Amino acid sequence: MKRTLILSAIPLLLLCAAFSCKGDALDLTPGDIESPIVFSDNKTEPGRPGNFRCLQVITEGSAGEDMARFLGNHFFGSARPQLGSNACTAVLPNGKSACRVSIKLDFTEADAAIQGLKGRAGVDSVPDTISLAVILYEGGDGYSYVTRQFCGMYKDRYAASLLKYLDTDGVRITKLDNAYRERKKEP
Repeated sequence: MKRTLILSAIPLLLLCAAFSCKGDALDLTPGDIESPIVFSDNKTEPGRPGNFRCLQVITEGSAGEDMARFLGNHFFGSARPQLGSNACTAVLPNGKSACRVSIKLDFTEADAAIQGLKGRAGVDSVPDTISLAVILYEGGDGYSYVTRQFCGMYKDRYAASLLKYLDTDGVRITKLDNAYRERKKEP
């Protein structure tokens, strides 16, 4: 009897692991970015169009902190983000939706123009490729901007605006996708 109970619990545990039963349902932190460098900010004002409760920009560690900050500055605007995910971790329990835009930049064909980018970014080198993720968390009242439609629409806008911000001939985007999650409403 005891052995049957244990054996029947194993498939349940495997099912739970497959559907990510642990952790927060809104956590869209990518698992494929090596040695991630995370910048986050949750100092946005509620009720203004385009605002969200928390913003994270995650880049590969191979890019270095200066390059990560340079890429993040485009998305944070005038905000001064903090290094680490603490700002967004604090808002996850009250969040209602989340959107992630994943972008992979390829610099292999930007040989001639890469020196200008290094100068603007304040870095000594730029890796051949950099993966980054931009994650927006909506936190309820006054922060209702992060919707499924928003997430789909901003994937292409973020990619185009990032290329314009880099302003470097030969930089290509080799991966561009998005993910959206919404917290289930309790009855």
